Amino acid sequence: MEQRKLGLATYRQVFWRYLRPHIGRVALLAVVLLSSIGLQLIRPQIVRGFIDQAQQQAALERLIWAAAAYLVLGLVAQGADLLAMYLSTDLGFAATNTMREDLTAHCLRLSMAFHNDRTPGEMIERIDGDVTALSNFFSQFVIRLLGSALLIIGVLIALYLEDWRVGVALTLFVVVSFVVLMSMRDAAVKESEQEREASAEMYGFLEERLEGLDDIRANGASRYTMNRFHERIREYYQAGLRAFRARTVIWRTAMFVFGQGQVLALLVAALLYTQGFITIGTIYLLYAYTGMLLDPLEQIVHQIQDLQKAAAGIQRTTELLMRDDRVPDGERNDVPSGALDLTFDGVHFGYEDDEPVFRGYRLISNRAQNSDYSVARAAARRR
Repeated sequence: MEQRKLGLATYRQVFWRYLRPHIGRVALLAVVLLSSIGLQLIRPQIVRGFIDQAQQQAALERLIWAAAAYLVLGLVAQGADLLAMYLSTDLGFAATNTMREDLTAHCLRLSMAFHNDRTPGEMIERIDGDVTALSNFFSQFVIRLLGSALLIIGVLIALYLEDWRVGVALTLFVVVSFVVLMSMRDAAVKESEQEREASAEMYGFLEERLEGLDDIRANGASRYTMNRFHERIREYYQAGLRAFRARTVIWRTAMFVFGQGQVLALLVAALLYTQGFITIGTIYLLYAYTGMLLDPLEQIVHQIQDLQKAAAGIQRTTELLMRDDRVPDGERNDVPSGALDLTFDGVHFGYEDDEPVFRGYRLISNRAQNSDYSVARAAARRR
């Protein structure tokens, strides 16, 4: 089937179709993630206050209260992360299981010609392997992207409140980083799809050979089969390696950009401190907030990489769902009640056009003369 590049409408359609039944869990997951973002913004403020108060030799009781508040917020944040992980995993399994059901039901309705061209192992990989790659797309993609965007906005607002020069510098850094990363969002879609296809071919080959193990041994084809299997493994390895290298281009670029952001933050903080505009605690705050800018940017990078994997899975599952080569039903006539005569004469049928199963098939069954509906006379022949 001709490959078509998926548009945003396809992603939205697939995403909404399988998440709509679980909208309650989606909303709960969004609330948990947004609460976690708020906790992340508060914790550096507590540490900044602790550092400045310690430098000013504040009372020990105030330092203890600050440390206790930081500890409590840390525990709450860990609990929110665990809850978000559970909810996202549960949501991902619920959505992908529904998709597996749809794919299985659709494949059962397809003609035998379709199944004759594909091994059972390949179909298992198409229904299970491709859908498994979509788990993160359903459970975290939009929410993580939204959460990362909100965290970036919150951090930039906090930086502007501290010093507008720091806010401007890191805003420019975020814009440049985002443009660079988004320019590479489609870097590995083709390679990821080839990886999925190689995986399907390998598992299809393995399933067929295991099913025919007795015949392979009886014909002394074990060595030949192993050589063929090694070829499939090598193709899968090479496809996976190409996909991994293509995806790591984004990761390496992101690491370089993130390093520049940390250097920029420390440079601006050092200049402001030497001029007496900020305190030691504020230097920590700026550095911590810069790290918090890097986390959502890195999260966006990971989501883009997962989207590349999902794009290959969505491409293949969408093509499978859109395929329709079922044998059309003929005209429907009401059958009279009671025993009936049944006659087939000159029936031609085949799953493939050039491989007929019946040629001139003839069957005569006179059931009216038999109270138990057994076949009185039947003849079948090939012409």
